[in-house]
Amino acid sequence: MTLAEAVIQARMELGSTREEAVARMARHTASVPMGAKAASAELEPGHEREFIEGYKKAILYVEARPNLAKALREHMERSLARIIEEN
Repeated sequence: MTLAEAVIQARMELGSTREEAVARMARHTASVPMGAKAASAELEPGHEREFIEGYKKAILYVEARPNLAKALREHMERSLARIIEEN
């Protein structure tokens, strides 16, 4: 299972449709440097469920804290802007 497949699975288990989860993953993959390479990375066999459960906990943690979610979005936007300027 790839990282992208696991993230999509986690999002679906939290209530997103497959289409929503795939679209969200595609946006992140496109917006993060090396995103495609990371998304296609294989998870360690036998640890897929552990990753999915941990990722779900992280999503719920961030979503329960609007200020944290906002700060993370702003940080990503600044980081991406800096990377774009450098290239």
